Amino acid sequence: MLQEHLDSQDKTNNFDDSTYSFIVQLANELDLYTSVRTPNRIDVGDHTQRDFYLVFELDSSELVMVYFVFKTDSLTYDGERTDLHDCQSILFSICCSTNAVSVSLWDIDNGFSDIEGELYGRFAMVSQPNLSVITQDKVGQKNIESIFAIYKDYQSFVLPYKCQSSNNKGYEWDTEYIYLNRQSIASVLNVDIQEVVGNKRTQPDWDYFQVYSKRISIIRSSLAETMLGPHIENTYKEISQLDDDNCKYYKLGILKNSFSNSDVKNLTKLALKITGSSPTILASESHLFAISNDWIFSKQGEYGFERFKSEREKFSKLISEKVDFLYERPSLVWNESGSPSRFEDLCRELLSREPLVSRVRKVAPTNQPDRSRDLIAEIIDYKPTDELVNELDQPAKIDKFLVQCKMSKKTLGIPKSMGPFEALYLGDYDGYFLITNTALSSDHTGLLEKIRSDKRYTADWWTRDEVELRLQSNFDLIHEYSDLVGYQNLTS
Repeated sequence: MLQEHLDSQDKTNNFDDSTYSFIVQLANELDLYTSVRTPNRIDVGDHTQRDFYLVFELDSSELVMVYFVFKTDSLTYDGERTDLHDCQSILFSICCSTNAVSVSLWDIDNGFSDIEGELYGRFAMVSQPNLSVITQDKVGQKNIESIFAIYKDYQSFVLPYKCQSSNNKGYEWDTEYIYLNRQSIASVLNVDIQEVVGNKRTQPDWDYFQVYSKRISIIRSSLAETMLGPHIENTYKEISQLDDDNCKYYKLGILKNSFSNSDVKNLTKLALKITGSSPTILASESHLFAISNDWIFSKQGEYGFERFKSEREKFSKLISEKVDFLYERPSLVWNESGSPSRFEDLCRELLSREPLVSRVRKVAPTNQPDRSRDLIAEIIDYKPTDELVNELDQPAKIDKFLVQCKMSKKTLGIPKSMGPFEALYLGDYDGYFLITNTALSSDHTGLLEKIRSDKRYTADWWTRDEVELRLQSNFDLIHEYSDLVGYQNLTS
């Protein structure tokens, strides 16, 4: 059936020829199929199974969104299939973690069922390093290679996993073994046993438990321990850790994760009570894992770079205030005769270093007519991982912002020429972003707040404080743009 569809499909699509050819080439090299689902979507998968596959979807900005799909069917598997989607995507996340890759998972909404905790499928995106949005150029092709490597790595785990599982398929949920484990889990979490669901599946082999009210899932699999155990141990040894009063920070290569001490404590307590041994703690963007022997305990939440960044900024602000008070750290001083063109370049550099910014482009040379647009920034807008996503939707989209860069000697008032609303109206933009080295007048702030209240658009801005905070974290830019900004000389 699949092969007939592939043979007869219309391969006409809107991707750049070089991008489409490169995807097909890599898929053929790995013995994977490519299916042109729509002119803006290409699916890539394995001929031998349809449980998970890869999607390349073209955005209106000509950028390509990349995500994995975990979705099974009732013809292949017995019983309710929440465990299949949860277990496979969790094992995928852990496989990625052992290769210094951090992914985000989104639950797919059934749409026809209101059963709490039922999981109709899952989307996954690679958030660290950011491979969820790629450009259609040589850099993008390098990222496509990385995506295929991630797919192949999980394929090399899951196919042997299924081959080594029991010969006959099976699904049980009402055995004494399942009941006793549900009882133990409910006791540790102090919930009613009815809140704990569980089942035992063979082909693939695992025991599965879910406590939806706590966003906790539990997997027991001797095969997973055998195949992943050494990799998990080696990964944990390579993690640099820092404990704060309320949270823990992890760094592994370029990966950065953060989670609360209370979440670690609660998940560790559960693992200790159930298994009798201390677990190894790993994390992805959307899940925290406590792994103990053949048990995997996972909790859904925000544990990725955005959490890490938020906690880091809180800490930096606290420390900066103390340093400023105790040591009178020199402030930054702006050159009043600095070049507007150089300030635009600085703004472009700062924006491009923000984690969710996919691409920043200059509209026109400075001082030439640009209809109040200095830069165009394309920003990744992820849907919250704790919200259900429709099967036909993407878990993320690209928001296109027009950016104005204003270097000024005095407080910035409302523009006398074309304003933000006019510029937004004339272009196909989702939002407006203002960057300035000074403060905004109350009227100007009110105007930006008005844009925010308009359901069609959004708005954000950096004033001197936000710009200087980012410069303090990017010392190389202070040196590179010393003609614009530098430290004040201390006289005492």
